[in-house]
Amino acid sequence: MRRTRRALQLLNGFGRSSMVSPPIHPTAGRCQTQHNRSSEMIVGHLTQLISEIHRMIDGLHQSVTPEFDLAAELRALQTAYEQIGNLRITLVLHPAAIEVLTQQEAREILQIVREALDTRVRDAGVIHATVSIRKRGARIRVRICDDGAGLARVDGRIPGDSIALITSRVRKLRGTLRIQAERGRGAQLLVEFSLEPILVSV
Repeated sequence: MRRTRRALQLLNGFGRSSMVSPPIHPTAGRCQTQHNRSSEMIVGHLTQLISEIHRMIDGLHQSVTPEFDLAAELRALQTAYEQIGNLRITLVLHPAAIEVLTQQEAREILQIVREALDTRVRDAGVIHATVSIRKRGARIRVRICDDGAGLARVDGRIPGDSIALITSRVRKLRGTLRIQAERGRGAQLLVEFSLEPILVSV
């Protein structure tokens, strides 16, 4: 946006300087008149070009996709669950973690939280859940825990399509997924992934 405003300022300045007519020497005569007409034509073309560039930039402004706000999306999810699902959610969102996430990482985290809560509300009768997002050094930690009935295990694995979807999203983040759950004792889902080197503070 700053670069766009600067471009507009340069274009406006160029447009104003281009439209200033050159001084007319009293002895120029017919050649000066022809020169003036030629200059007016050039200025006219430049003015039209500048107007078209302005319209193009205005169009870019209107087509820019707004930034994805993870904190706002999670608060909206919190409100929806409380109103419709009778689920109380506590959000612990550390700004240091939220601010360094890329748009893609933020979207994946939202989907992980949504799928985890959907599964727990549907299958475990959860009443209260806590979602926390923290930054630990060069890693992001997403923790979702609840007071539900826990998750049943089959051959050491936790069945369910949602778990498979969450696992797939964690792979996209190149992270790790840990689930601690016992029947009747609630469940905890922990996702951790490393930040890109450019985002790591020295």
